[in-house]
Amino acid sequence: MLRAGTLTVANPDAPRLADAITCDGCAFWWTWGQEAGPADDIVGVADRIVHVLRTAAP
Repeated sequence: MLRAGTLTVANPDAPRLADAITCDGCAFWWTWGQEAGPADDIVGVADRIVHVLRTAAP
């Protein structure tokens, strides 16, 4: 969901695994201030988001 420059992401199987990603035009950023990736690498950033929000296999 994209709202006011923020992309809210969540793992539907683990709702506590969620964050709000922002973009300053040059890079995407996690709420804790770490860069998620460059703004021109949407696929790479999406892969990183999925990796961070995934649950561990049992």
